[in-house]
Amino acid sequence: MQLPNYDAGFIAASKIALDAAESVRRLVDIPKPVSDLAVAMATIRSTALDMKARIGPFPTPPRRVCEHCEAKDARIDELEQERSELINMLPESEESSGA
Repeated sequence: MQLPNYDAGFIAASKIALDAAESVRRLVDIPKPVSDLAVAMATIRSTALDMKARIGPFPTPPRRVCEHCEAKDARIDELEQERSELINMLPESEESSGA
């Protein structure tokens, strides 16, 4: 069975749920076509909801940033630092009248 491209936590929960659904099918002797659709989907949903309740939302992976964007962000930080230094150098009267 090929799983859709979701994050690793959901895939792990789905695999656990499918194994559990197969066990339930064997225990209560549900015909195979019914178990594949109804039991597996209900088990996947309840397992995913249970996992979400226990561990909270899955963490988002760190954002990948290219070197160009990192350099741009660093330059923006430098300019903001220079700006705040210049604002701090202003006399009180000019700072309040410029605002």
